[in-house]
Amino acid sequence: MNEIETEIDIDLAAIKEQAQACQRLWVAVILCALRDAREKIASTKSKDLEWVVRQEMDYFTSRDFERVCQWAGFEIEPDTIENGLRTLRRW
Repeated sequence: MNEIETEIDIDLAAIKEQAQACQRLWVAVILCALRDAREKIASTKSKDLEWVVRQEMDYFTSRDFERVCQWAGFEIEPDTIENGLRTLRRW
């Protein structure tokens, strides 16, 4: 392997590592958003649950959240999130 090939391999490894770090960052953003929604739902009175779930789902159905999921490298169905938020109150 010559010097140029070695340099390219090193650069590709660095790029891959940076891409994985970015992907982990966006996963953390999703986890924080889900945690914040869970905490808000958990502290909501039953009579206000529907309103709070709708408000939280405004973000989880937004174009911004869709982009975050793309950057994180996976897809989350909004129905799955909504069902999960609603089941928090059943505990």
